[in-house]
Amino acid sequence: MPAATDIVQATVLTEHCLDAEVSAKICFMDNMKTVKSVLQRSVLNLVVFL
Repeated sequence: MPAATDIVQATVLTEHCLDAEVSAKICFMDNMKTVKSVLQRSVLNLVVFL
């Protein structure tokens, strides 16, 4: 089932490829407030482009 979101693409830059892949997927899972909270707690060095 496709995600219901306005986001078309999410690019995440981190030190590790796996962190970037999982973080990009998280961007599509919930509202932006929740996404920001989850990403801030999970990855220390993170850049997100939406």
